[in-house]
Amino acid sequence: MAQLPYDPSKISRELSRHYIPASEADIQAMFQAVGSTKFSDMYQHIAGDVKFPGQLNLPDELEYSALADRMLALSQRNDAKTGFLGDGLQVYQTHEIVGHVCSIRNLTTSYTPYQPERSQGTLITHWIYQSTLAQLTGFEAVNSSLYDRASALFEAAVCAVRMSDADTVLVAANLFPGDLDVLRTHCAETSVKLEFLAPEEETGRIRGAAIKARVAELGGKVAAVIFPQVNNLGLVEDTDELADACADAGVKSIAVIDPMLLATGGLKAPANYGRQGADILVGEGQHLAIGANFGGPGLGLFAVRHNAEAKE
Repeated sequence: MAQLPYDPSKISRELSRHYIPASEADIQAMFQAVGSTKFSDMYQHIAGDVKFPGQLNLPDELEYSALADRMLALSQRNDAKTGFLGDGLQVYQTHEIVGHVCSIRNLTTSYTPYQPERSQGTLITHWIYQSTLAQLTGFEAVNSSLYDRASALFEAAVCAVRMSDADTVLVAANLFPGDLDVLRTHCAETSVKLEFLAPEEETGRIRGAAIKARVAELGGKVAAVIFPQVNNLGLVEDTDELADACADAGVKSIAVIDPMLLATGGLKAPANYGRQGADILVGEGQHLAIGANFGGPGLGLFAVRHNAEAKE
């Protein structure tokens, strides 16, 4: 049997069939209160021709221990590969406090935090997260997270288009291929147009001159440029040059960063790129605390700069 990090028998309701269980007496009392005798009475008002006949085609229900074994077996099918900077999900060593917090069952269940005290805990957790990311990146406004980095890329592109009269976003082609696939899919059949910038064959990097040239060719149709700090080849881009090229061309700069690389002694914070910093940043924050379980879960970073001049 799978070795669980907790004893389910010592946790209230953990071994119940439903998260909020009702005894047979409770069920009968509810039926009596509404004047019914069985569950099918609850659906008499629904026409028979729209109901599913017979049993649903669902797998057999598993007991608690069997389900734990099943999940363990699925996890062992993971084919772990060596990760490289700029490519896919990274796996870093996390602080020992993470495991302790994640073992608190009432913080990790899917139950919606209706209770005021739990909601307050969620709010303070978000505030600490946002404050930490603001310190790392230098950005004043940090979202509490999007679905993943790829989704954040699309939101950044849409955000830049909405802030301008242009409809085209230039995208560095040396971003993670999976993220580019998601970006293409989300932008399909929308007003957002994508143009891809190929890196130099000699260096594997994007050049500021290429940005300026393409913006000039498109004649004011470009809203923003998306570029990585560490590209898909594991190379560090000249983010100062790229951010300045965007500023000179009058378009927004969208930096794709890895927050784990911005701590003391790490890479430059995106707020400090070039003369005025990047305008928008996106990234993946999953590896700030948790491993790549079944390919996830993702935690999309999204942040914008406070720009007094643009506001005026």
